[in-house]
Amino acid sequence: MPRSDYEALQLENQELQKSVDSLNLQTRQLQAQLALGQQQQAVVADLQRRLEEAKNETAQKEEELRLLQERWEKFKGDRRKAMVGKEFGEVAIGDGRVLKNAVVTGVVDEQVAIRHETGFVKVALAQSGEEIRWLACFDEKDAADSLRRARLGQAKALEGKLSTSRSASNLLPGASTGRLPTSQEEAEAIRQTITTQRQALNAAFQRLVARNPSAMRGADWNSARPEDSGLINVFAQRRAVMGLGELDSLAAAIKVNLRKLHDLGPR
Repeated sequence: MPRSDYEALQLENQELQKSVDSLNLQTRQLQAQLALGQQQQAVVADLQRRLEEAKNETAQKEEELRLLQERWEKFKGDRRKAMVGKEFGEVAIGDGRVLKNAVVTGVVDEQVAIRHETGFVKVALAQSGEEIRWLACFDEKDAADSLRRARLGQAKALEGKLSTSRSASNLLPGASTGRLPTSQEEAEAIRQTITTQRQALNAAFQRLVARNPSAMRGADWNSARPEDSGLINVFAQRRAVMGLGELDSLAAAIKVNLRKLHDLGPR
C-alpha cells in the first residue's frame, strides 16, 4: 500500500475515533441529564403530592376552625342572654363612674345596657366592669377578630352584589329592569362599606379608651364621622398612647371610599 494511502487511512481512523469519543461523551452527558430529569420529575411529583396533602389538611383545619368559632359564638351568645336581669350592687365603668344597684337589661353588638339607681346607660363591653366582661366572655382580641370577620363577610357580600349588578347591566345594556343604574348601585355599596368602616373605627376608638382611660379623657371624637375627629386630624389633639396608628389607618380607608363616592356623583 502506498505510504500516502496509509497515511490517509490513519488520518481517517483518527478522525473517526475522535467522533466516537465525542459521541460517547455526548451520550454520557445525555444519560446524566436524563437521570437528573427523572430525579427532578420525581421531586416535582413528590412536591405536588405534598402540596395536595397540605391543601386538604388546610381545608380540614379551616372547617374545624369554622365549626369551633360557631360553637364559641353560640356559647358566648348564650352567656350574654343569661346576663339579662343580672343584678350588681355596684359596677365601675370606663369613664370612672360607679353605678349603684345596677341591672343588666341587654347585651347587643359588644355593648351592655345597664339600669341603675339614677338612670340608664349603654356602654361598650370594653368599658364595662371586669365582672361584666367576664360574664360576657369579652376578650379584646376576640372582639377585634369577630369584627374583622364580620367586616370581611359584609365586604364579600357587597362585592358579590356589585358584581351581579354589573353583569346584569352588561347583558341588558338598554333594558328597563326596575333596578338602579350600576353607578348608583356602586355608590350604595360604597356607602354601606363606609358605614361598616366607621363602625370599626368607633370600636377601635372605644378599645383605645378602655386601655388608656385617663390619657384619652377629653379627646375630640365625632362618632357620626369619626374620620373627621380632632384626635386624628388635629396635631394638638394627639395623645401619647399606643394604638393611634390603627385609627389613622381606618380613617384613611374611609377617606379613600369617600373620594370614590364623590367621584361617582352627588350623594
